[in-house]
Amino acid sequence: MLKDDRALLTVENGTWGAIESPFFDLDFDRGPMVLVEVQDPKPTWWFKIQLEDHAPWYLRSDTTESGQLATDLVRAVRLLQPDVAQFLAGKTRARLILGPSGRNGATVALKSLRVIYQR
Repeated sequence: MLKDDRALLTVENGTWGAIESPFFDLDFDRGPMVLVEVQDPKPTWWFKIQLEDHAPWYLRSDTTESGQLATDLVRAVRLLQPDVAQFLAGKTRARLILGPSGRNGATVALKSLRVIYQR
């Protein structure tokens, strides 16, 4: 639901919910960062990345953080998936997945989500 220039994500049934982007080209040679702005997580939210032909993994797991948060994707992949990181160069297909968690009725407001490049 859109409310006050935000997408309000709500778990309707279960303890977590999600929205996901379509797969897009992500250029690891250009130093990609994800900027996400979330507000009012109740109780928590999570954020994952999935590279094509790989299972998704958490960039943030069941957190109460809010505001504008930046994640350096090269650093995150090196820390979280070192076996995958050694093969990353140039463009790859990826998608971002985000959602509320913690209980039935959990919510998080998504204000913005974008990928920027540092070089």
